[in-house]
Amino acid sequence: MRLRSAAFFTAALLLSSCAEFDSGGAGTRYLAAYRPFSSCEDLASWTRNAMRDQVTAWGLGGGWAMPMVGVARAESDAATGNDTASGAPSVGDASTTTNVQEAGVDEGDLAENDGRYVYLALGQRLRVVDTVTGEISAEESIPAGEHQLILFANSPGNGDLFLVTSLWNGTGPETQMRRYRVADAALTATGVDHLEGSLVDVRAHAGYVYVVLRHDTASRLEFVVPATSGPEAEEEALAENRRVVENLDADDILPRTFRIDADGTRSNPGKALACDQVGTPGEYSGIGMTWVTRFEQNAIGAAFDAGAAVVADAEHVYASPDALYVATVRHQQTGGRTAPIRPEPLRTNVHRFDLGVNGVSYRGSGSVAGRIISPYSLSEHEDLLRVATTTDAAGFGAESMSGIRVLETSGSDLVQIGEVDGLGRGEQIQGVRFAGDLAFVVTFRQIDPLYTVDLSDPRSPRVRGELKIPGFSTWLRPLNGGLLLAFGRSGTDEGAITGVQWSLFNVADLENPALLATLAAGENSEAVWDPHALAYEPATGLLLTPGETWADVVPLPEPMPAPITGDARVSDPSSGVSVGVPSMVAPVGDWYVNVGRIDGANLVDVGRVKLPTNGRRVMLVGGRIVSVNADGSVTVADGSTLEILANIP
Repeated sequence: MRLRSAAFFTAALLLSSCAEFDSGGAGTRYLAAYRPFSSCEDLASWTRNAMRDQVTAWGLGGGWAMPMVGVARAESDAATGNDTASGAPSVGDASTTTNVQEAGVDEGDLAENDGRYVYLALGQRLRVVDTVTGEISAEESIPAGEHQLILFANSPGNGDLFLVTSLWNGTGPETQMRRYRVADAALTATGVDHLEGSLVDVRAHAGYVYVVLRHDTASRLEFVVPATSGPEAEEEALAENRRVVENLDADDILPRTFRIDADGTRSNPGKALACDQVGTPGEYSGIGMTWVTRFEQNAIGAAFDAGAAVVADAEHVYASPDALYVATVRHQQTGGRTAPIRPEPLRTNVHRFDLGVNGVSYRGSGSVAGRIISPYSLSEHEDLLRVATTTDAAGFGAESMSGIRVLETSGSDLVQIGEVDGLGRGEQIQGVRFAGDLAFVVTFRQIDPLYTVDLSDPRSPRVRGELKIPGFSTWLRPLNGGLLLAFGRSGTDEGAITGVQWSLFNVADLENPALLATLAAGENSEAVWDPHALAYEPATGLLLTPGETWADVVPLPEPMPAPITGDARVSDPSSGVSVGVPSMVAPVGDWYVNVGRIDGANLVDVGRVKLPTNGRRVMLVGGRIVSVNADGSVTVADGSTLEILANIP
């Protein structure tokens, strides 16, 4: 029987199992020193040793079988209008860019703009939309997958566009990098680089695009599974799988790449990395390979930099201008089919790659207690890494709690030198933002404690203040004048979630943070879990979020009338008459861009722009409010009057 070995591997083997020491503290090391492989045989030998303890009759991490006949090979299988309030601000020709974590470091996203044109990749279409004329300037067919764009704009309609697509190619995960020259809003393709592995994330800085990939080193190994029931079939399959492990070499496990030029010339697949560009963090951290590569803006058509790799998993990516950090929540992993009934507490492993003029180089690894929620949980300041984590309850009478750990790079180790713990006992982190020597942390169970944390002494960070309010914030941004802007969920004192909202805090006095204002922004929004969806324009204080407002479902009269055959909808909730509404349906909603504004210490409701469907990204482009919608359509509205100028299907 044939298996998708990548699925087994990702589920079971890419989970790190580093050696544990004590609970933490200054100078604590959790990962042994990084060691680069000295040769291809060194890499292959290390991998054989690691896989010997993991291989079973069902491949790596297997544990089930379907009764078949004989022994079968394991391989991959493919599996409108507007609503305006008074006091709308004049926005002139202002524009917003992708809402990013770190100034100067762009983040891949499904839409970009250059002050006039919007570039978007959704489904199987790459489009360039002119927000002035409301016309489509260019459109290209692209493969279905998850897309991220990076734009280097020289002027409106001119520059370089990078499209990174993560997809399943029929035999395994693949990442494709497409590069385009943009001239007068027209796209000229310059080629496609095919990279073996699944995309983790994309960052860009100083003319380079950095791509982080996760490669399943077992994906090309010809494992088998028992095709019949009984111990004989299992023994035969296990023996064959052990033979596969003993015979593997570096070519079997290194990621591969090939390129197709604009004229159709295709290179032969080759190794993307040399063996000495790969290393292990010392203690076992899984057999998956995380590798970082870069593409240069001004070298379109040239070979990319291979970069560096570490034998470890990757979930989250954070980048400063000088370094890129890859983090994963590490779960305990044991060989064979047994696991302890009291698993060890979760830890987060972090791997640092330096970004220099000569390329990407691996720097070091470390580990902290607990789990992170997003890249915003990490921040580099003065060459120190701060990590905000939640540690789950373990043991009788224990509670979950959160804290911030400070790591210093020492040789090839990220060593913990300080921490503050005990935040939000019984709760978990929902939002975090670092700003220089300060951190703002939001935890939640029934209410939202906002903590202010002083990191000026990295060896002894301390909590300075706490504010408890209903709901919780998932995105935070410090502003001038001691203000803190936040977006997240609104709620009641009892912990019920009622919708989404903006919040404005005064944090000038760290000991006494205060809530100044809130502004409702509908019932739901993608911006709650993806901050790329929202936009904030500092010069005007304009706040933009895609949102959904749910209509009330009017109860049907009793007894039930005859079955209704029409569409399920509420035609006019205010009339008290329900039309075409079965007895059990979800409420019908409308989609909007919710527009607000910061006015001193207040948040002002400016109005709403109605959308034809769910908005994925909103932005201000040359003074116009633009929504990139879930179906690939684009809505353009006047940034001052909120009048809809165009709905582009």
